Amino acid sequence: MPEAGFQFANFTYGQAYEQITGRWTPETANTATYPRLTADANYNYNKVASSFWMRDGSYFRVKNLHVAYNLPYTWMQRLHLGSVKVFANAQNLFTHAAYDFVDPEVGVGAYPIQRVVNMGINLKF
Repeated sequence: MPEAGFQFANFTYGQAYEQITGRWTPETANTATYPRLTADANYNYNKVASSFWMRDGSYFRVKNLHVAYNLPYTWMQRLHLGSVKVFANAQNLFTHAAYDFVDPEVGVGAYPIQRVVNMGINLKF
């Protein structure tokens, strides 16, 4: 059984690192910050709905950012070039979530969203 997640009904695992480290055990009964961890969906332990697990799901994410600059025409004449454009673009550059222990757009069993940054120069002669 993996150590970093809860097993769901379709036998995939979700993100649960804090819940694992702060879970109730007989040794941590006085200091636990989370209930007992039950990772197997087939056991019939306490499955009563509880507001304990409700979290604020609001978040802010910079999905796409594109910045470009064309160098001045007078510079291009001196260098005998048609134009030069310097650019950079990024996807999923920044995320701020009220509950930052899981990615707000990643479902159960999905691969985490990747941050992608590209930079380049476009030369025209």
